[in-house]
Amino acid sequence: MASKSNYEIYTKLYEFNPFEDNACSWFDSKWMFGINEGFDIVIGNPPYVGISKLSYKAELQKQGYSTFESTGDLYSIFYEKGNQLLKQKGVLTFITSRQWINASYGKSLRKYFVEKTNPIQLIDFGKAKIFDAATVFVNILMFEKNENKKNLRACLLKEDFTIEGNDLDSYFYLNSTLLDNLSETVWKIGEEDIEIINKLIENKGVVLNKWIGLDFFRGITTGLNEVFYINEIQKNNLVAEDPKNNEIIKPLLRGKDIKRYGYEYNNLYIINTHNGIRERGLLPIDVQKDYPSIYRYLFQFQTELREREDQGVHWTNLRNCAFLDEFEKEKIVWIEISDRANFTYDTKGMYLTNSAYFISGSNLKYILSVLNSRAADFYFFQITAKIAGGRKRYTKQYVEQIPIPQIEKSKQKPFEDLVDYLLFLHDKESPQLFTHTKNDRIASHIEEVLNMMVYELYFDEHMKDNKIDVLQFIYPDEISTLNYQEDIVEVIQSFYLWLQTPNNPVRQRINIVDINSPDIISKINLATL
Repeated sequence: MASKSNYEIYTKLYEFNPFEDNACSWFDSKWMFGINEGFDIVIGNPPYVGISKLSYKAELQKQGYSTFESTGDLYSIFYEKGNQLLKQKGVLTFITSRQWINASYGKSLRKYFVEKTNPIQLIDFGKAKIFDAATVFVNILMFEKNENKKNLRACLLKEDFTIEGNDLDSYFYLNSTLLDNLSETVWKIGEEDIEIINKLIENKGVVLNKWIGLDFFRGITTGLNEVFYINEIQKNNLVAEDPKNNEIIKPLLRGKDIKRYGYEYNNLYIINTHNGIRERGLLPIDVQKDYPSIYRYLFQFQTELREREDQGVHWTNLRNCAFLDEFEKEKIVWIEISDRANFTYDTKGMYLTNSAYFISGSNLKYILSVLNSRAADFYFFQITAKIAGGRKRYTKQYVEQIPIPQIEKSKQKPFEDLVDYLLFLHDKESPQLFTHTKNDRIASHIEEVLNMMVYELYFDEHMKDNKIDVLQFIYPDEISTLNYQEDIVEVIQSFYLWLQTPNNPVRQRINIVDINSPDIISKINLATL
């Protein structure tokens, strides 16, 4: 055990108040004392304080901690310092916020654990209410100061777990899983059968941020939405004053407008007084000179516009946006917070608010088919941050980690075609294809087929062995002869009627998939209801 003097010092580790005036000198000197002797054990509950809120943030950064992140949390530094205070083979156990497991700011901490420690045990309390006074969701990590032996046992407590009637040791023993391939990416903790499915998905896919030709972006931050976002009447009035204004008034989608395979455009617009694109030699817009009526409109809000943080070279300009041109391209767009995947396709040059994201590049419709699938959402649920009401964060940092199979362009066509069917069916301007069957009902049947096709990308051998593969049947002869561009209505009608024929092989396989694949597809279907 540690000596009395050392015990007194590492007790200070969790008594430390990060807002004290002498905090910086405490970091410099107090923690350095006793390192040579080291501790056998360090146990603590470090403060959960955003580093961005610290008055001594700059001084802390100078200390050279590898886990320092300006957007991160102070407890990351405590982990690193705690490890430094240990003797070789000494053990540290901290209870902290669980956000480091999957937050972007936790990347450096996850890397530190993998490269500088030997993680032993991790209990993730998830959303289980264990501590009455706790205001955040927490976990407990134990690691050894030693070479990483890649033998971490981890357990995620179910949301309905309670201390009453449960023995935590036994629960951990029965429900923990081995995490033996950890890296700086998100740590996925779940039941062993879930980890098996995750590994199958990972083995077949390439994470999106490794795909060549894709670019990820977020919507525009204006700093004063109520001024730069205008409705149809305001837009028409500005254009009536000066038709030239139409050049910088762009159609706008909010995150909540975006749905699965569609969006509800509410006739909103953004006044795009951009700050130029230096890389293209595009100068910031001179609003006062070139768009005087818009300048008069903005002048009403001059005080608020001057005070906002996000602005360009002039108070009338939006902040820098190097990807301005990307909004005009065809793209996948999606909402940031949702209960399930809500990705769609935009060909109309919609601009986005900062509650939405988009991807531009190649292979987009094929990628869209996978992103909206149950298989991708099942995997996504294991890696993303979750918030109240069961909703998930579909931010770039998580979406770009979804593994998607890379297949030849010619093999992408059936996926792209069914995406086109769904985009058409979810478009409010599309005609109803049948008198007694609504378009959304037809869409739900076609999406079932598309889900099966995506399953086959990840679990092809399993599906063939269990006679639930569908890709071989997707193109019936009566559809392949139609002119797709001219006869889109007839194409979808024919496909749907073919799908509803007695003994249709695709429908038959959909009907038995849960029976024939209880350990994979049925489990995914149940988890993504």
